[in-house]
Amino acid sequence: MPPMAMKGLQLSLEMGERRYTRNTVELLLSHIAALEEELQEAKDRRMIERTAQILESSILSVTEAAGALRQLIRSS
Repeated sequence: MPPMAMKGLQLSLEMGERRYTRNTVELLLSHIAALEEELQEAKDRRMIERTAQILESSILSVTEAAGALRQLIRSS
């Protein structure tokens, strides 16, 4: 919802306005849908970041295990 529309709605609510035009309701629904989409995108980004962290940790563990095996083989 454009900032001016939000400001107008906020003023209407503060003045106790109880009637909403169809346009106002449609703007609110559109704004809610956009916020829900942003939230889902943020959750997706967070999931990707977390998965990347897990993979990096796994790679480090495998690298350390490989190094330990190499040393064990060399010392045998």
